Amino acid sequence: MKKQVLHQQSLFDFVLQHCGTLASALLIASANGISVTDVLTPGMFLTIPDDAVLNMEIVTFFEQKNYVLATSISSKGSSNNYQFAYQLPIRL
Repeated sequence: MKKQVLHQQSLFDFVLQHCGTLASALLIASANGISVTDVLTPGMFLTIPDDAVLNMEIVTFFEQKNYVLATSISSKGSSNNYQFAYQLPIRL
């Protein structure tokens, strides 16, 4: 099965979105000739092998809630201002 990579998706985002578990991350990376740390190009298609581990309960949850996992942050020419909901105090 082939699925399309979305904007700012890392391989782990992609695998969790389409498999519901990260157990097949290395399998999918190998099947597509990429590393788990490679930056993915939006619009590219990745093959999910037939023997990939799936948790359809999680996949269905993301689909029903219209959740899209896209946590990759690119520093190349990015003008995004990421804000966090809280800051943890740092003690030295």
